[in-house]
Amino acid sequence: NGGPSSYAQIFVAALGYSSLTYIQAVFSQRIEDWIQCHIDCFAYLGGVPEWVVPDNLKAAVLRRMRDEIIINPAYRSCLDYYSTAPRPTGVRKPKHKSKAEVAVKIIQRGIIFRLRNHVFFSLEELNAELWKGMEALNRHPFKNMPGSRMERFTEVEKNKLKPLPDFPYELCNWRYRVRVGDDYHVAHGRSHYSVPH
Repeated sequence: NGGPSSYAQIFVAALGYSSLTYIQAVFSQRIEDWIQCHIDCFAYLGGVPEWVVPDNLKAAVLRRMRDEIIINPAYRSCLDYYSTAPRPTGVRKPKHKSKAEVAVKIIQRGIIFRLRNHVFFSLEELNAELWKGMEALNRHPFKNMPGSRMERFTEVEKNKLKPLPDFPYELCNWRYRVRVGDDYHVAHGRSHYSVPH
């Protein structure tokens, strides 16, 4: 249609036992998209794992020091809401998230490569195609052992997940060192909010 093109980022998550894989296209690696992917992934799984092993992008890890890891507060708030905790990978340690690394390769070869010549006009349209491929991947029989990702998940892993809360997490914006104006208001977005002092 002649409009500008946008590139998508692909979020990939894989469970530890079954290797059940979740994928989702978003426009960026900003915190809002990162958290939304987690919300949607937990909904797809129908539960929450004990630990989440994120990569070291800024939406997850603000800073790494020798004896401390500073997790992005918005991300921590989301994981706290779901009663899970982050266990970030080591820097340049792909083995710490080997299931996700393998899932990325499989998705690149089996799903994204197949879509390389397609033009999508919305994220929803792209995700619909990605999710078709994801469902086929999760139901495809393993080569070297019986069953599929979905069968192993349903038979063993699903019952080990923590239950979802009654409502999905609501995204929130964090601002620091906000100055209160002389009129006792703070500006956020294009709105002003009153504060007591």
